[in-house]
Amino acid sequence: MNKTELDIRFEDRRTPTTVPAEVASATAVASLLSIAQEGALVSNLAMANQVQNTHLAGQAQGRRQQSMSQLRLSLLAKAVGRMQSLSPAESQAAVAALTDNEAARLLLDLRATLAAFKRRR
Repeated sequence: MNKTELDIRFEDRRTPTTVPAEVASATAVASLLSIAQEGALVSNLAMANQVQNTHLAGQAQGRRQQSMSQLRLSLLAKAVGRMQSLSPAESQAAVAALTDNEAARLLLDLRATLAAFKRRR
């Protein structure tokens, strides 16, 4: 038999992909810095989130206080309006009910009754 030798060689004709050592070193350092700073960035985001939540809670509390103040003002205005629009007989009845000794006695009796029930518990 006749033996034939075959010689196969591969040649890479693409453009070389070697990166200079300085570029590789700078890329590695930048990558390490970004990984090292990731914790600080997450911490800063958490702090910004907390500050924003506190700010929004303060705004909501301010709006609640303002709405309660407006409600109190409207109730006071309605009460004053009713007191000013009383007829003479109604105004005398209101004054008598507020200044009469009988009303004071009834209030004291009610307080004593409530205190007695509280002591039983």
